[in-house]
Amino acid sequence: MGTNYNVYKVLGCFSRKFKITDSQPPPDVREAFWRYAEGAPQMTADQLLKFLVDSQREEGYTVADAEAIIQNVFRRRSHVSRRNGLTLEDFFDFLFQDDLNAPILSHQVQHDMSGPLQDYFIYTGHNSYLTGNQLSSDCSEIPIINALKNGVRGIELDLWPNPTKDNVHVLHGRTLTAPVTLSKCLKSIREHAFVSSPYPVIVTLEDHLTPDLQAKVAAMVMQIFGDMLYCPDPECSKEFPSPEALKHKIILSTKPPKEYLGLKIVEDGENIPSLQEKDSSEDEQLPTETSKSTVEPEVQEAKNDREGDNVDSDATVRQKSGNVGGHEYKQRIGVRAEKAKRGLRQVLRTGIDKVNRLSQSERKAILSNKTPKGYNIASNTNNKVEDQTPTPHEKINLLSQSERKAILSNKPHKDYNIGSNTNNKVEDRTPTPHEKQDSSQDEDDEYKSSSSDEDDEYGDNFEQRSGSLGAAPEYKRIIGIHAGNAKKGLMQALTIEADNVSHRLSLSEHRLEKAASLHATDVVRFTQKNILRVFPKGTRVTSSNFRPTTGWMHGAQMVAFNMQGYGKSLWMMHGLFRANGGCGYFKKPDLLTRRGPNDEVFDPKSTLAVKKTLKVTVYMGDGWALDFSQTHFDAFSPPDFYTKVHIVGVPADAAKRKTRVIEDDWIPYWDEEFSFPLTVPELALLRIEVREHDLSEKDDFGGQTCLPVSELRPGIRSVPLYDKKGHKYKSVKLLMKFHFE
Repeated sequence: MGTNYNVYKVLGCFSRKFKITDSQPPPDVREAFWRYAEGAPQMTADQLLKFLVDSQREEGYTVADAEAIIQNVFRRRSHVSRRNGLTLEDFFDFLFQDDLNAPILSHQVQHDMSGPLQDYFIYTGHNSYLTGNQLSSDCSEIPIINALKNGVRGIELDLWPNPTKDNVHVLHGRTLTAPVTLSKCLKSIREHAFVSSPYPVIVTLEDHLTPDLQAKVAAMVMQIFGDMLYCPDPECSKEFPSPEALKHKIILSTKPPKEYLGLKIVEDGENIPSLQEKDSSEDEQLPTETSKSTVEPEVQEAKNDREGDNVDSDATVRQKSGNVGGHEYKQRIGVRAEKAKRGLRQVLRTGIDKVNRLSQSERKAILSNKTPKGYNIASNTNNKVEDQTPTPHEKINLLSQSERKAILSNKPHKDYNIGSNTNNKVEDRTPTPHEKQDSSQDEDDEYKSSSSDEDDEYGDNFEQRSGSLGAAPEYKRIIGIHAGNAKKGLMQALTIEADNVSHRLSLSEHRLEKAASLHATDVVRFTQKNILRVFPKGTRVTSSNFRPTTGWMHGAQMVAFNMQGYGKSLWMMHGLFRANGGCGYFKKPDLLTRRGPNDEVFDPKSTLAVKKTLKVTVYMGDGWALDFSQTHFDAFSPPDFYTKVHIVGVPADAAKRKTRVIEDDWIPYWDEEFSFPLTVPELALLRIEVREHDLSEKDDFGGQTCLPVSELRPGIRSVPLYDKKGHKYKSVKLLMKFHFE
């Protein structure tokens, strides 16, 4: 039998020949075979069982299981003659089969599923109906179906009226995305919700509908989902049910209709004929200039991060001014966005227990058109706000920090004095350098007052803009998880009255980062009783994603991702939810759900003692010659592979290692070991990526995978690799060993 070669053409006339090497077992595999076969040429079922129990740490295996493995290997290797056991080559083949010797148990639910819903990380999608980017791609039910088949348990739908206002479309509002009908999306969810997992599917609705269309949605949902729809008992406890109790249920989550919340504003039970003239949409923001060139970086970034603010375009306010709004504008703010004067820490500890509403005297003043004390409004002849476009010199220093905060928060600034002005012009009160210094606030203050990162997740409350508070009661009844957001400041979002029902709060990735940097433990404390959803900021128009580990280490249950994209962040998401049988729910570690004797909670910023050390050995890789063309990696020679091994998790555990480069070989042998001390192994992911070294260009991608450390199976394992989009290669895999100390 002759030697086989890979032949590469150089310059069209020269040939380079490279010997094709056969896949050979590494020394550790040989040593294990001879030790457990006791020097014999074959390993019996009893001996294989001993290897599985002692070396691989398998539990519950019997001789019958070992015999079944032997017969399976015989069938795959097409053995004709009957034998009593495995040869070295058979044993090596068994270890390299990822379906027989996987690094994690991919089809078995391992976690206790009887805890309350907030005790689990939930596989969650963002804008689940989009086929591509956030601005111009098509909307379809196909991405929803694919997500559900892959185990995703959180689906998001944006609901908008169709052009004739008589039906409901699903699309990304204020963009060029082509819509899909709501009924098509709901039917797809019904048909595929439990194909890959029996555990509940949470459908978050971004509602931009009138009360009539809300009623239509309620009827459609009840008709399509039927008994699958979870309708909570109004008298239920504050704690969410468990995933086990909610098996085969579909849960709707959105903000309750405005009538449901709006009536609570009238605490003293007064009969109010109409609030139409005095109310405004929840999303109403103080109007600002729209030109990018006239906005300072901080303000522009805030605008970019917000997905479509509902800005009143009827008036333009000079941003440089220290004098904004008026009595009428203040009347229209039904629920004010105040600073968290008590501090974000106290807000988070308070939880969802009360609403920051107008005082009784303020309500009476609104209803009687009485000017609130402290506001001196002169006669107004035309109710116009003069457009005072800044000069180029003014653009250099457009807003002071305190003025930016006032614009972003709807909160009247303490220096905004409204004097006698017949045209209601905004008085130019440019701060002096000394005033600018005094007006600067610390990072905590800026975070408390800014709501600029939130998107329109909970809609425009269109019923208010149309002059109606008559929300559909049947729509309220189908909401299984009541939601809120931080549109008007985190303080108000976290103090919505609980009504004996736990709530869900949504934050953009940017808001979470700030909350985590300021009050990490309070965010963890909040997630012990409520659900926190984190979504990508609005500037991710290409459907990219953020690092999910920040959300997870702070207890955020629903880290919402654009599933149609790819990248390292999405690989991490895939990795975590490969755990627990791929059911879409991952039980949070005890350190995130429990409190200490002094009511203390886990601090993600702290550095704990090393709990265990993970040792990873990268033996070899194979399969690229079967899944790729001969010249895919290099036109003139076989590939030069190396492997990168990363730990991602809490900052103290983060680590990066890589093997040496093996040149000109389709079957690289590294046999290198790396040690990773872990302080919080429950939150650690092992990210593996193979690259092909290239001197003249960027190194080529050769496969990747991400595995939850908490579910790694000890011993020598076959690790299958995936492409950039998360699809498993047919043949490419690594032989590795995992050992815990």
